[in-house]
Amino acid sequence: MHVVQRFSSSNLIEFRSMGSAISKLERIGIFAETTLRFGLANCSRGRWAGHIIVPVRDRQWTLVCYLALGINGARWGAPKLFPLVKPTALPYLYFSEPLRSPVEELLLVQGLQSVWRLWQHGYHRTVALLGSSCQPAHAACLRKLLLKSGRVWIVGNGDAEGDKFAGSAMRSLARYVRCNQVYLPTGKRPDTLDETQLRCLLGSK
Repeated sequence: MHVVQRFSSSNLIEFRSMGSAISKLERIGIFAETTLRFGLANCSRGRWAGHIIVPVRDRQWTLVCYLALGINGARWGAPKLFPLVKPTALPYLYFSEPLRSPVEELLLVQGLQSVWRLWQHGYHRTVALLGSSCQPAHAACLRKLLLKSGRVWIVGNGDAEGDKFAGSAMRSLARYVRCNQVYLPTGKRPDTLDETQLRCLLGSK
C-alpha cells in the first residue's frame, strides 16, 4: 500500500476545483464526463496544490478516502492516500463502478488513469490495485468480486513494471480464479491507447 498520510478532509474539499480538473485532464484525453463521473478535482492551495484529488470508494460505492495524484504534463506521480476511515479499513482496490454482486469478468489494471480511460470507452467493470503489486489482501478482495466461474483479465503496462505487476497478479490469483494476461505494446499503458487499439486488445470484455 502507499504511505498513509493524515489530512483534514474538510480542508481538502474546501480547496478543490472541479472546473480546473476538467481542463487539466482533458489535455491528456480524460473527458469532462469522466472527470465528473469519478468526482475528480484540482487542489489549488496548500501542500497539495496542483494535485488531482481522487475520491476512492469501496465496492458498495461508499467514500472511504482520497488520493492526491500529481501530474506533470502527461506524466503521473505516485498517489498519496488520505484516509477518512481507520487505516485497517482502507481499500485495496480502486473501482470504476459499484460491484455489489459477483461478476463473470473483470479487468485488473495498474493505474487510476487506466480505469478512467477504459471507463470512458465502455469498459465499466475495471479495478486498479492500490499498490504496486498484487498481495494476498488484494487477491482476497478480488476473489469476492468474481463468480466461481469468473475470470480476471490482467492488463499490465507495456514495460518492466507492468510485467512485474502482471506476474504478481497471476501468482496471487491463478489458484483461485481463471486468469488471462493481456499484453500491451512496449511502452504503452491502457490510458495511452485509443478506442480502436483497446478494442483490438480487449474486445468487448
